[in-house]
Parts: sequence; C-alpha cells; structure tokens
Amino acid sequence: MNKKMKGLFLIFKGIKFKEIDSYGDLMTIKDFISAVKSGNFIDYDGTGLYAFKDMQTKDIEVLPSDISKGKVDKRFTHVMWYNKWKLR
Repeated sequence: MNKKMKGLFLIFKGIKFKEIDSYGDLMTIKDFISAVKSGNFIDYDGTGLYAFKDMQTKDIEVLPSDISKGKVDKRFTHVMWYNKWKLR
C-alpha cells in the first residue's frame, strides 16, 4: 500500500460505505450548502448522508442545521439527500 492509500485508509477508518442508490438526490457539498443557505432545505424536509461521486456513507448524516452552524465534514465531496416529501 502506497503512502497516499495509507493516508486515505486512516482518514476513513471505521466508516462504512455503500454504492450510490437510485432514490436519493446526489449533489456536491457546494450545491447542498447553497441550497441550505437559500432556504431550499430545512431539517424537517429530510436528511442527507455524506458521500463521494460514486459511493456514500451508510450512517454519517448531515442536516441542513449542521450547515447553518458551520459544521461541514470536509473529507467528503457530495451529499446524498433523502427528501421526506419526494413525489413518486
């Protein structure tokens, strides 16, 4: 294992990941922050899971109120958003 891979392993040690699913909305952290600041998402609307472009965490949640408080986990590049009220 090279140094870069060892570093990534230590950063994400103990975090469980899964493939991106088809029923959430994947967006970049930047887009999620912008949506929260614009009032598009509030905690009551749903919940997000931190993610990357091709995989998401199983249980590391991010809520709009976290963003409002400046609590952003910068290890991740995306958020998978699950809206409670999504029309089917």
